[in-house]
Amino acid sequence: MKDKENKEVVQLYGKVFIYYSNKGLVYRHPTKIPWDEKNLPQNKEVIDSLVKKVRDAVSQHQKEHNTNPPRDYIRDLIRGKATTEKKNLMDYYNEFISSKKDQVKTGGLNPNSIGDLNSLKSALGGFEEHSKTKFQISDINEDFIGKFKDYLLTVKNVSENTAQKRINSLKVFVKYFEEKKG
Repeated sequence: MKDKENKEVVQLYGKVFIYYSNKGLVYRHPTKIPWDEKNLPQNKEVIDSLVKKVRDAVSQHQKEHNTNPPRDYIRDLIRGKATTEKKNLMDYYNEFISSKKDQVKTGGLNPNSIGDLNSLKSALGGFEEHSKTKFQISDINEDFIGKFKDYLLTVKNVSENTAQKRINSLKVFVKYFEEKKG
Protein backbone atom coordinates (compact mmCIF):
# COMPACT_ATOMS: atom_id res chain seq x y z
CA MET A 1 0.00 0.00 0.00
CA LYS A 2 1.34 3.43 -0.94
CA ASP A 3 0.95 6.63 1.01
CA LYS A 4 -1.46 8.99 -0.77
CA GLU A 5 0.80 12.00 -0.12
CA ASN A 6 4.20 10.49 -0.95
CA LYS A 7 4.75 7.95 -3.70
CA GLU A 8 8.09 7.24 -2.01
CA VAL A 9 6.38 5.88 1.12
CA VAL A 10 5.02 2.33 1.02
CA GLN A 11 3.83 -0.27 3.50
CA LEU A 12 5.49 -3.65 3.58
CA TYR A 13 5.10 -6.19 6.40
CA GLY A 14 3.20 -3.58 8.42
CA LYS A 15 6.17 -1.18 8.38
CA VAL A 16 7.02 2.02 6.51
CA PHE A 17 9.52 1.68 3.67
CA ILE A 18 11.00 4.41 1.49
CA TYR A 19 10.51 3.34 -2.14
CA TYR A 20 12.52 4.18 -5.26
CA SER A 21 12.38 2.58 -8.69
CA ASN A 22 14.33 3.22 -11.88
CA LYS A 23 14.37 1.13 -15.07
CA GLY A 24 12.61 -1.76 -13.36
CA LEU A 25 15.06 -1.90 -10.46
CA VAL A 26 13.42 -1.26 -7.09
CA TYR A 27 14.89 -0.24 -3.74
CA ARG A 28 12.83 -0.33 -0.54
CA HIS A 29 14.54 1.17 2.50
CA PRO A 30 13.20 -0.12 5.84
CA THR A 31 12.49 2.57 8.42
CA LYS A 32 11.33 0.22 11.22
CA ILE A 33 8.40 2.59 11.77
CA PRO A 34 5.06 0.78 12.10
CA TRP A 35 2.67 1.78 9.30
CA ASP A 36 -0.08 2.70 11.74
CA GLU A 37 2.31 5.07 13.58
CA LYS A 38 3.64 6.89 10.49
CA ASN A 39 1.73 10.09 11.25
CA LEU A 40 3.16 10.56 14.74
CA PRO A 41 5.18 13.81 14.69
CA GLN A 42 8.57 12.20 15.37
CA ASN A 43 7.96 9.45 12.77
CA LYS A 44 6.60 11.89 10.20
CA GLU A 45 9.78 13.95 10.60
CA VAL A 46 12.01 10.92 9.89
CA ILE A 47 9.92 9.85 6.90
CA ASP A 48 9.74 13.37 5.45
CA SER A 49 13.50 13.76 5.83
CA LEU A 50 14.17 10.54 3.89
CA VAL A 51 11.63 11.45 1.19
CA LYS A 52 13.26 14.88 0.82
CA LYS A 53 16.70 13.26 0.53
CA VAL A 54 15.46 11.02 -2.30
CA ARG A 55 13.64 13.82 -4.12
CA ASP A 56 16.65 16.17 -3.85
CA ALA A 57 18.99 13.46 -5.17
CA VAL A 58 16.68 12.70 -8.10
CA SER A 59 16.33 16.39 -8.94
CA GLN A 60 20.09 17.02 -8.75
CA HIS A 61 20.91 13.95 -10.81
CA GLN A 62 18.36 14.95 -13.46
CA LYS A 63 19.95 18.40 -13.72
CA GLU A 64 23.48 16.99 -14.04
CA HIS A 65 22.85 13.88 -16.12
CA ASN A 66 19.48 14.41 -17.79
CA THR A 67 18.28 11.10 -16.33
CA ASN A 68 17.10 9.61 -13.05
CA PRO A 69 19.80 8.23 -10.77
CA PRO A 70 20.47 4.49 -10.66
CA ARG A 71 18.78 2.54 -7.89
CA ASP A 72 22.14 1.76 -6.24
CA TYR A 73 22.94 5.45 -5.98
CA ILE A 74 19.73 6.12 -4.04
CA ARG A 75 20.34 3.05 -1.87
CA ASP A 76 23.85 4.23 -1.00
CA LEU A 77 22.63 7.78 -0.40
CA ILE A 78 19.95 6.71 2.07
CA ARG A 79 22.41 4.39 3.82
CA GLY A 80 24.86 7.29 4.08
CA LYS A 81 27.40 5.75 1.72
CA ALA A 82 26.90 7.90 -1.38
CA THR A 83 29.93 9.74 -2.59
CA THR A 84 29.85 13.06 -4.33
CA GLU A 85 32.04 11.63 -7.06
CA LYS A 86 30.23 8.85 -8.89
CA LYS A 87 31.91 7.20 -11.85
CA ASN A 88 30.15 7.62 -15.13
CA LEU A 89 30.22 5.44 -18.23
CA MET A 90 33.38 7.05 -19.62
CA ASP A 91 35.24 6.58 -16.32
CA TYR A 92 34.52 2.86 -16.44
CA TYR A 93 35.36 2.71 -20.12
CA ASN A 94 38.76 4.33 -19.51
CA GLU A 95 39.48 1.65 -16.88
CA PHE A 96 38.49 -0.98 -19.45
CA ILE A 97 40.88 0.42 -22.06
CA SER A 98 43.71 0.49 -19.50
CA SER A 99 43.14 -3.17 -18.68
CA LYS A 100 43.18 -4.03 -22.39
CA LYS A 101 46.44 -2.10 -22.89
CA ASP A 102 47.94 -4.23 -20.12
CA GLN A 103 46.82 -7.33 -22.03
CA VAL A 104 48.56 -6.04 -25.16
CA LYS A 105 51.81 -5.58 -23.17
CA THR A 106 51.68 -9.18 -21.95
CA GLY A 107 50.90 -10.48 -25.45
CA GLY A 108 47.37 -11.58 -24.54
CA LEU A 109 45.66 -9.18 -26.96
CA ASN A 110 46.27 -8.01 -30.50
CA PRO A 111 47.47 -4.37 -30.52
CA ASN A 112 45.01 -3.57 -33.33
CA SER A 113 42.16 -4.14 -30.85
CA ILE A 114 43.12 -0.95 -28.99
CA GLY A 115 42.30 1.07 -32.12
CA ASP A 116 38.76 -0.31 -32.14
CA LEU A 117 38.39 0.44 -28.43
CA ASN A 118 39.62 4.01 -28.91
CA SER A 119 37.18 4.45 -31.80
CA LEU A 120 34.35 3.35 -29.53
CA LYS A 121 35.56 5.76 -26.84
CA SER A 122 35.45 8.62 -29.32
CA ALA A 123 31.99 7.58 -30.52
CA LEU A 124 30.64 7.32 -26.96
CA GLY A 125 32.06 10.75 -26.13
CA GLY A 126 30.39 12.19 -29.22
CA PHE A 127 27.12 10.48 -28.31
CA GLU A 128 27.26 11.99 -24.81
CA GLU A 129 27.91 15.43 -26.28
CA HIS A 130 25.13 15.02 -28.85
CA SER A 131 22.71 13.79 -26.15
CA LYS A 132 23.86 16.43 -23.65
CA THR A 133 24.07 13.63 -21.07
CA LYS A 134 26.81 12.06 -18.98
CA PHE A 135 25.78 8.42 -19.17
CA GLN A 136 26.01 5.98 -16.30
CA ILE A 137 26.90 2.33 -16.74
CA SER A 138 23.31 1.53 -15.71
CA ASP A 139 22.04 3.43 -18.76
CA ILE A 140 23.30 0.75 -21.14
CA ASN A 141 20.33 -1.32 -22.24
CA GLU A 142 18.68 -2.23 -25.56
CA ASP A 143 17.14 1.25 -25.86
CA PHE A 144 20.55 2.89 -25.32
CA ILE A 145 22.17 0.61 -27.90
CA GLY A 146 19.44 1.42 -30.43
CA LYS A 147 19.84 5.16 -29.92
CA PHE A 148 23.64 4.86 -30.04
CA LYS A 149 23.46 2.92 -33.31
CA ASP A 150 21.04 5.48 -34.74
CA TYR A 151 23.47 8.25 -33.72
CA LEU A 152 26.34 6.44 -35.45
CA LEU A 153 24.37 5.91 -38.65
CA THR A 154 22.57 9.24 -38.93
CA VAL A 155 24.75 11.80 -37.15
CA LYS A 156 28.22 10.33 -37.70
CA ASN A 157 27.25 8.80 -41.07
CA VAL A 158 29.26 5.62 -40.52
CA SER A 159 28.55 2.46 -42.48
CA GLU A 160 26.34 -0.30 -41.10
CA ASN A 161 29.47 -2.47 -40.68
CA THR A 162 31.28 0.23 -38.69
CA ALA A 163 28.24 0.83 -36.50
CA GLN A 164 27.96 -2.89 -35.80
CA LYS A 165 31.67 -3.00 -34.95
CA ARG A 166 31.16 -0.23 -32.36
CA ILE A 167 28.11 -2.04 -30.93
CA ASN A 168 30.08 -5.29 -30.68
CA SER A 169 32.92 -3.47 -28.88
CA LEU A 170 30.36 -1.93 -26.52
CA LYS A 171 28.96 -5.39 -25.74
CA VAL A 172 32.49 -6.66 -24.97
CA PHE A 173 32.90 -3.75 -22.56
CA VAL A 174 29.55 -4.46 -20.86
CA LYS A 175 30.47 -8.14 -20.48
CA TYR A 176 33.84 -7.16 -18.98
CA PHE A 177 32.14 -4.79 -16.54
CA GLU A 178 29.56 -7.40 -15.48
CA GLU A 179 32.28 -10.02 -14.90
CA LYS A 180 34.42 -7.56 -12.95
CA LYS A 181 31.45 -6.45 -10.84
CA GLY A 182 30.15 -9.98 -10.43
